[in-house]
Amino acid sequence: MSSSPDCGRRCGAWCLALFVSVVGLTAQAASPRFMPFLARDAVVRESADKTAILEAGRPVAIIVGKDTPGPRQGIENGQIRKAAEVLADYLHKISGVDATVVESAQKAPAGAHRIWVGAEADPLEAFPELRRADVQGFVITTKPADGQAELHLVGASGVGTQNAVWFFLMNYADVRNVLPGTIGEIVPHADHLDIPRDLYLLNPAPDYLLRTWSGNAGFNTAMWLADTRDSERLQYHHNCYQIFPPGELGATHPEYFPVKAGKPYVPPKDQTEGWQPTFSNPASAQRAIDYAGELFAKQPNLKSMSLTVNDGLGYSETDMKLGKLLPDGNISIADPYGRYVNAVAEGIEKRWPGKYVAFLPYNLTKWAPSFSLADNVIVFLFKEPNKAYEEWQGKTKHVGLYLWLYGMGYVIPNHWPHAMQDALRWTREHGGVAFKGEAYAAWMNDGPKMWVLNNLLWNTDLDVDALLRDYYEHAYGREAAPAVARYFAQAEKIYERHHTPEEYHFTALRPGEEQFSDVTAEDFQAMRAALDDAKRVVVGDGNRQRLDLLESTFHWAELYWQQYAVMQAMLQAQVHSDAEATKLLDSFAEFQRLGDQAAEHFEKQIKPHAELCVYAPAPDRIDFRADAQFKWAQLDAARDAACAAISKHLVEDNHLSPQDAAAWWDRLGHERAEVRPYAQTQRLALLHPGAALKNLLTNGSFEEPPATVADGKPQVARDWPIYQSRMVNATVTLDHHIHHGGNASLTAHGLTDASGTHRFITAQNHARYRLTFWYRTSPETQQIQSVVFLNKPVTTHYPPVDEWTRVQQDFILDKPGGDTTTFALNLTLRHGGSEKSQAWFDDVKLELLAPEGAE
Repeated sequence: MSSSPDCGRRCGAWCLALFVSVVGLTAQAASPRFMPFLARDAVVRESADKTAILEAGRPVAIIVGKDTPGPRQGIENGQIRKAAEVLADYLHKISGVDATVVESAQKAPAGAHRIWVGAEADPLEAFPELRRADVQGFVITTKPADGQAELHLVGASGVGTQNAVWFFLMNYADVRNVLPGTIGEIVPHADHLDIPRDLYLLNPAPDYLLRTWSGNAGFNTAMWLADTRDSERLQYHHNCYQIFPPGELGATHPEYFPVKAGKPYVPPKDQTEGWQPTFSNPASAQRAIDYAGELFAKQPNLKSMSLTVNDGLGYSETDMKLGKLLPDGNISIADPYGRYVNAVAEGIEKRWPGKYVAFLPYNLTKWAPSFSLADNVIVFLFKEPNKAYEEWQGKTKHVGLYLWLYGMGYVIPNHWPHAMQDALRWTREHGGVAFKGEAYAAWMNDGPKMWVLNNLLWNTDLDVDALLRDYYEHAYGREAAPAVARYFAQAEKIYERHHTPEEYHFTALRPGEEQFSDVTAEDFQAMRAALDDAKRVVVGDGNRQRLDLLESTFHWAELYWQQYAVMQAMLQAQVHSDAEATKLLDSFAEFQRLGDQAAEHFEKQIKPHAELCVYAPAPDRIDFRADAQFKWAQLDAARDAACAAISKHLVEDNHLSPQDAAAWWDRLGHERAEVRPYAQTQRLALLHPGAALKNLLTNGSFEEPPATVADGKPQVARDWPIYQSRMVNATVTLDHHIHHGGNASLTAHGLTDASGTHRFITAQNHARYRLTFWYRTSPETQQIQSVVFLNKPVTTHYPPVDEWTRVQQDFILDKPGGDTTTFALNLTLRHGGSEKSQAWFDDVKLELLAPEGAE
């Protein structure tokens, strides 16, 4: 649908409320039957008698209509043409009939069934009810013409017409797309297609104007009436680098850019992150208003311009001085940024009535200002809508929802359809008009919930259970659907155990073994039984193929679960016999065997279907984030606990002396390589109980001054190189006033992504070590981080503390190669979001957990 600068004759002064609750339309009390994607104010009239629109031996003409004249007519007409081609393709798949796509009714073959995709002329003239509908709304109706019933699929825009076609295919031809690719395409085969002779359906508006999600793994989201890049009307993401391009404006308008060290700083022309404009300069607001004029002239379909800050930090000193130090130590520039937002919103409302500004509350702008924002501002809420809204209640009239929905990293379904309905309803009741999700879907596990989500974005009151039943019946067949429903219902029970009244906890990034924290053996038994039942009754090759993929994905999860169960048994071990000791020792190898099986299953069964079983942008390209990444953080402690339980049995039940028990462990370590590092730890505990251990790190207390080194990298103290990553103004120095032991500590201070030290260490290979250090932070600090670079980096985050605090991390150094090897240690202030962010490190030790490590 074309749109003029004053929003055109459809909407007058366009307002979001119109699309949230379309007025003036006769809404039916209830649909006569279940229909996916039926809007809340939809009108449906269907006669009992039928008419054919597709039958063997008779031609079918699909007549391509046109959009309203205007600056976007060419684009919209292209979308209508594409919709017609989609319909022709599916009618052929259903019946084998080759539908002819023509530009006018006169070009239709004689005697053909005629289907209009789009209107013959202006759709708003042909269907005046579309004037009061959303641009993505549509009409599906039959009209008598030349002695037959013509079918009309007409949207209020090109996208609306595409929505009409997909809605028709789902609700009148029983077509479904449940997964990416041909394996997910469900098309009934018939020699004719009948529809109600007298049919009128108006689907006026979705509940959420923006319905978009990333990480679709090749799935065409338009098939589920979701937004694509071509149809999104709300702009909301990082955008300051577009409004204030340094390469174009830096030389002529340095005042737009951040003040650094008292002077305007113009970033390199291609730098899109790590800097912000000076929001408090009135010239910046005027520039944003001028940019809005350029943007809306080029893209009149857009309803909002984004004012979201650039990624990273780099805020202007001018704005920082106007900011506010919060009790938790963070700095908020909400007020100067909020005044900028309101100034731009006011300017846009004057020049472009009905247009909006939108932003993501991000880093130093994530707090609400002390005053209300303009009525044409949309603020996006992150993660937990209920909690996030508390900050903005009374400050904004409209909100968007930005949710992480990750399927990647989960090996069991992270299944939350009913909770999502609650969240979307709640948000809509509190001004919600937009939804952006990061899905990164693992489709075999995530398909059902994503189907439900996309339906609910059209109507938050749709029947979730009916939607799920529809998905299961189409994806797996009616015979297997009840058992598959039991499988996913059990997964939803697992999710509900960590869903609280206060927080939804929809997902976690790289959940690893934590996804099993609310899982029981009974859950896996119930899910396995459900899949076994489904496999016994499934009918049809396609249904069976999809079920086999679901079962294969679940078996991958079973192997990880069995590893988790082995680890938990180690943690809780009590040994009262030699047989129990042997069984416990066998679990070391059992854990590894299960891990090898999981890896083999991944290579043979999961990886060939990566775009379905894990997140993969393309079948041959698995996203690095799709790795299940089980870190097994408790595994070292579990193995140590198991060995300690065995030592206790040797001494207390078998009455061995500590020396004999140590000798027993020495023999065992040579027999079982997987146990050897823990056997050496038990020998240390038995032969040298409570002994002090040698520190393998030189200058662990930062007492010795920096040395001149061959690689030229600056050191903060001898053997401790300085490390900086995306630093704004952070420093890494020694502090001789605040220290835990000795006369100095290492401190990192200021705005930074990561600042501290990065050191390489040479040590005995195939051995177990203990890393300890003391740290403290300023109140303004978010966290510190330690990374031990083994075969894979082991990263640990620690919270801010105002007193010296000791941390400990035990690990196995087991790299390929000989008796010695080199690894790296990184200690940093992480995400220092304030100039007052500061962390101190002191008394860093690395100790060998073996008898040789004792002093």
